[in-house]
Amino acid sequence: MWSGTRRQFVQAAALVGGSALLGGLWGCTSSSRAPVARLNLMGPSTPPTVLLAHLAQQAEFQERVPGVSFAVAKSPDLMRASLASGDVQVAAIPTLMAANLYQKGAGVQLLNVTGWGFFYLLARGDGFSDWADLKGRRAAIAFKGDMPDLILRYLARANDVDLARDLDLTYTSSTTEAAQFLLADQADLALLPEPSLTATLAQAKQKGIPVRIQMDLQEEWGRVTGGAARIPLVGTVVASSLLAGDASLGSVIDGGLKASVDWVVQHPEEAATFGSAHLGGVKPELLAEAWSRISLAVVPAREARAELEFFYERLKEISPEIIGGDLPDDHFYA
Repeated sequence: MWSGTRRQFVQAAALVGGSALLGGLWGCTSSSRAPVARLNLMGPSTPPTVLLAHLAQQAEFQERVPGVSFAVAKSPDLMRASLASGDVQVAAIPTLMAANLYQKGAGVQLLNVTGWGFFYLLARGDGFSDWADLKGRRAAIAFKGDMPDLILRYLARANDVDLARDLDLTYTSSTTEAAQFLLADQADLALLPEPSLTATLAQAKQKGIPVRIQMDLQEEWGRVTGGAARIPLVGTVVASSLLAGDASLGSVIDGGLKASVDWVVQHPEEAATFGSAHLGGVKPELLAEAWSRISLAVVPAREARAELEFFYERLKEISPEIIGGDLPDDHFYA
């Protein structure tokens, strides 16, 4: 469980028929439906956002939605406010935030899950053989109480380790800061997402600092839960009013995002150049390397519901407010 095995970028089963589906959707919608006048898309600086940015540039999608625009959110608060106000109608956001917004009446529904894994634990030196060896170690984690922190706390608890009690924790305001704690020998462990992980490994190699991938959180999640080695981290939310006006638009977005996944798989270097601008300016060559540790697959929300509810229940045990107090009802799943 402690190996740094590189994971396949995309689960092949989720891609079967993606391009064919897209072609069928464009064929039946672009000629028979009136174009949507305006559609604002937004995403945070995380890998699934690259899919949404690419969708906004697809010629077929622009034909269906002539007024489409895309922007990277500068902060989670801006994302929440933009969705709640209706200024943004489609967004790539953490699935926990999606549930929370829905419970608070933001008028959104979860269309699909796109991001299934990109969190890893890095360690200085030779690393550790098991969870018990973590006790007493220094760890740097970004954003206290946020999704990656809660996931690690759940996994630790399942292995009889209490992060707050057993580790010397430092919570940082960014993943970059957490990485710097590790590189400066102010932490033995750092919890990082891709592509920050690959960038940190490159810095460590350049400086001669012994750093290794200690844990793939997705693999550990599968081991602990007995399920698949993936976590429904990020999904696409859509304004309920948008789907109420044209239910077919959800299928069009799904199909376009599946085509974007195909594009990344088939053109990883081109996707890295395109994506770097949306992921904090990470160097394209580093993003090209990081793709193999980023799991992207477009799974409709209703198909992913069982995994989502299991995920929500586990993290709700630690922080009930993270999903707004209770599981979202059936209407949440578009």
